[in-house]
Amino acid sequence: MAETSITTPTVNLRDVAKPSRWENVRRGLYRFRGNALSLVGFVTLLIIIIIAVIAPFVVPFPEDSEGRIHATERLQAPDGLHYFGTDHVGRDIFSRVLMGTGMALQVGTVIIVVATLIGVTVGAVSAYFGGWVDDILMRVTDIFLTVPPLMLAIALTAALGKGVTNAMIGIALVWWPGFARLTRSLVLSLREEVYVEAAQSI
Repeated sequence: MAETSITTPTVNLRDVAKPSRWENVRRGLYRFRGNALSLVGFVTLLIIIIIAVIAPFVVPFPEDSEGRIHATERLQAPDGLHYFGTDHVGRDIFSRVLMGTGMALQVGTVIIVVATLIGVTVGAVSAYFGGWVDDILMRVTDIFLTVPPLMLAIALTAALGKGVTNAMIGIALVWWPGFARLTRSLVLSLREEVYVEAAQSI
């Protein structure tokens, strides 16, 4: 009786079709277009960025954004010259709003970047080393989370002193705990993946 041999085809995992990077981007854009809140937020952010870029070139009274005083034009109602009227010292409110848009965008960007750097670093270090390092860093994070954010930001800003830079630092020091918690949970979940355990066993 002739023996029959059965050969099992081998499959190279690298040859398995994977979605390309462009395909992932296309799917992400499709999901983004289907979310109305995301579109509203994107359009709003785009308008703010455009205003911040063109404001120095189209602002009608650039000197008013620098603090110049016009005592004879104080508290005027909106008209063809002052679209938003004037404030208590005669400065054009519309000009100050346009110039303030760029400053607000800059402040928000710096705060997010600084808070992200601090939070991601603390969270990653805490999850990677674990043990007493994790305990200490997470207890410090809990201390920041127990204090109301607004009160903590005001206290830190007052301690650092006046100025936009100190205000940005104070607010960033309030925001980082959220990023730290999120990063720690992500790193801890990645540590339990099979490929991580396989790499550690090699």
